[in-house]
Amino acid sequence: MTNADWVNRFVGYLRIERGLSRNTLSAYSSDLEMYLEHLGKKILKEVKPADVSAFIRFSYDRGLKPRSAARALAAVRGLHRFLILEKATDVNPTAVVERPKAFLPLPHFLSLDEVDRLLAAPDISTALGLRDRAMIEVLYATGLRVSELVGLRLDGMNLETGFVRCLGKGSKERVVPLGVSACDAVRAYLGSGRGQHASEYLFLNSRGGSL
Repeated sequence: MTNADWVNRFVGYLRIERGLSRNTLSAYSSDLEMYLEHLGKKILKEVKPADVSAFIRFSYDRGLKPRSAARALAAVRGLHRFLILEKATDVNPTAVVERPKAFLPLPHFLSLDEVDRLLAAPDISTALGLRDRAMIEVLYATGLRVSELVGLRLDGMNLETGFVRCLGKGSKERVVPLGVSACDAVRAYLGSGRGQHASEYLFLNSRGGSL
């Protein structure tokens, strides 16, 4: 069965078994069509969490806002749960991928100019400045807790597809999308600021140890 066959079967299931409205079915169909375009020749049963995370960035590139991207991810989650229901696979690659967060208005006491100045504050002519700029960009892009930020590991970063893997409360693993600016800042830090330290952690102190 092809990817398109599975999508058609899933949409039929939503229409008959779940009784979803025509508008909802149309939105799901459109989201899943975009998902199949993103996957290309990769079959659904071989999809990995990184592929799903990369789809979120793909949807942003197509002009979707966080709310719409979250809806598209919901459609993708439903499709992969349907594959498990149909016993086509026993793996759900969407389980650890975090839902895109809608951008909330900034607090009234923090202006856009102040945000810009915060991002521009580190002196990127220095190694520590490159580190600090990368840390701020990652925080701003992802909303990670500080404990999650300092615990990021090198093997959890995927700058090519734009996501980061982190451990949250209760050692629960999450996969979080990264923006272009954050990826660029981390690349600059890895290329000139971090040095060749053997530590498994991404962000290091001035002595090459973990923060």
